[in-house]
Amino acid sequence: MTRSASIWHQYTKKARLSYNYKDADGVTRQKQEAWPTEEEANKRKREIEYLQSIGTFTPPMETRVSKLLDDFVDIYGKARWSCSTYNTNIGLLRNYIYPIFGDVKLKQINAKKMDEYFISLRITKAVPKIGRGAPGLLSERVIRKIHVLLKTAFKLAVQWEMIGKNLVTSTSKPRIKRKKPEALEPSAARKLLDQSMDIRLLACLHLALGCSMRVGEITGLRWKNVCFGAVENNFADAKVHVEEELQRVTNESLERILDRRADIYFAFLDYKKQSKSKLVLKAPKTESSVRDIWVPPTAAKVLWLIKQEQDKQKKRLGDAYKEYGMVIAHGFGRPIEETRIKALYDEVIERAGLKKVTFHSLRHTSTTVKLLINQGDIKSVQGDTGHAQAKMVTDTHAEIIDENRKQNALKFESGFYADGGLTSTPEDDSVDVDKLAQILSDNPVVAKRIKEALQKAEKFS
Repeated sequence: MTRSASIWHQYTKKARLSYNYKDADGVTRQKQEAWPTEEEANKRKREIEYLQSIGTFTPPMETRVSKLLDDFVDIYGKARWSCSTYNTNIGLLRNYIYPIFGDVKLKQINAKKMDEYFISLRITKAVPKIGRGAPGLLSERVIRKIHVLLKTAFKLAVQWEMIGKNLVTSTSKPRIKRKKPEALEPSAARKLLDQSMDIRLLACLHLALGCSMRVGEITGLRWKNVCFGAVENNFADAKVHVEEELQRVTNESLERILDRRADIYFAFLDYKKQSKSKLVLKAPKTESSVRDIWVPPTAAKVLWLIKQEQDKQKKRLGDAYKEYGMVIAHGFGRPIEETRIKALYDEVIERAGLKKVTFHSLRHTSTTVKLLINQGDIKSVQGDTGHAQAKMVTDTHAEIIDENRKQNALKFESGFYADGGLTSTPEDDSVDVDKLAQILSDNPVVAKRIKEALQKAEKFS
């Protein structure tokens, strides 16, 4: 083996170590490594030269990209990803990354090729999903997910000393324009409720609008987490506790994401023997998603009616009824998936002639109405929505908060500037004695404090 190694500096200010070695076929190759400091690079240089001198130096492996990504999934993905994230990332790898880079050797890839790859994704047709029709080109959002996935994988490859630097640059990262969330106007939302004939869909709509709940939180709600309070008090104290959500996950993700199994609370038996997925009750999206939400009495009444109907159904069916304790359930007790709820919702939207927006947009309607009602009290709204940060509420609904700020400016105009405003001298500073006497008569505590204050003032005068 050739014992030549040199150190030089690149514009990044990192020390670059370059050395020669012979591969398994006896061909002389060159390898470069990046080190944060020249001291570390010198240490590695001495190590290489020593190992070469005693004949124990191991040449860099001819690792293929597929091997790196497989290790990335096994080591990083299993520990960090949820089941849904696993499903998404595996789909991206299989559909858009392995077919292009799977058999390519790591040493054959450079930053320029990666940039060209991301440019090509913008004219790449998306892989069609069953029952979704023609998907068109890949969206910027999907390309961004691929970018994040590969950048994370190559970052680990640098840490594992498989490559010298991260080959995924920021220049290839797609810019996504934040779209204003679509939402139904309050009048349209009320019409939607009036047009809903299925009481289970009606309950879902009320929970989305009145409680700002996500669809998975709604379909995963169990009776043990519903408190009606005093029924005779018109459900004034009704509330729900959100601590789980319903989701369909693949069997593969359940088997592989061992470190996240604690997030799966319950797995429902699937009635299809050959099914590749199953319904589960799992931990919510974030820690802040675990919350208590007070339920408007109108929404609580709908939940109460469903509870009464389910109790009658249990008596009629006996053991045939599967008691899972689900609020939104089929006639035999099994949970209703969000796909079914969304299908019912779309039917009502079309029948009512309303603007076609997603079910999730009802959360935006709910948030908008609450911000308007409470004059922009962001923290209380955040408590209902379960957003991890108040900034997520302000960023999404900035126009509502801006409207309140505009109203504050107009109020300041009338209260401060108009007609001399608050600095003007009252034209009549006389006191209405009869009115004052009536106020003091109606408020004996206030009258007592005024009397004590006058006595103290007389004492010090």
